[in-house]
Amino acid sequence: MTKWATVSRCASYDVLVKLVQNVAKVDATRYNLQLYSLAFTISGIGRPRIENDNDVSCMMNEDKLILELKDIDSKLQFQ
Repeated sequence: MTKWATVSRCASYDVLVKLVQNVAKVDATRYNLQLYSLAFTISGIGRPRIENDNDVSCMMNEDKLILELKDIDSKLQFQ
């Protein structure tokens, strides 16, 4: 399923993570999010990971951007 959300160009990493958690309905106490952007280049598609405010700023300065929620890793430890 694909969902759209409006993101401010001056959004911080924390704001972006909270937005993704809300849109994807992900429980932050149970899962770690890994955010990636899709970058289209002459040589193919890159998937830079978004890890901090600087990454968000660079991503938001692109004319065309697509945010991808790639992995949701459980924080729960099974014993």
